[in-house]
Amino acid sequence: MKSPWLKPLILCGQHSLEIFCLGVFLAFAGHFILAEVAGGAALHALISLGGILIMCGMAWIISWYKHVADKSASRKGIGANADMAGGG
Repeated sequence: MKSPWLKPLILCGQHSLEIFCLGVFLAFAGHFILAEVAGGAALHALISLGGILIMCGMAWIISWYKHVADKSASRKGIGANADMAGGG
């Protein structure tokens, strides 16, 4: 579980609700593209790979933001968590 190749999967699992919501949106967007453009298997594979990369990138951005927010809150002595709505 400490392999660098598994890091994107672990991040997606840590932010599963956000990534699920993004995946639903990407599924509709991908279906729209495939319905408008009569693409073959290569386009299907490209859209699927693009969606996976977008979800992994979003998981990394969410993780980075929570780390930065927690670090700035600890400097101010607030002790807030980025998961808490309203800041504490």
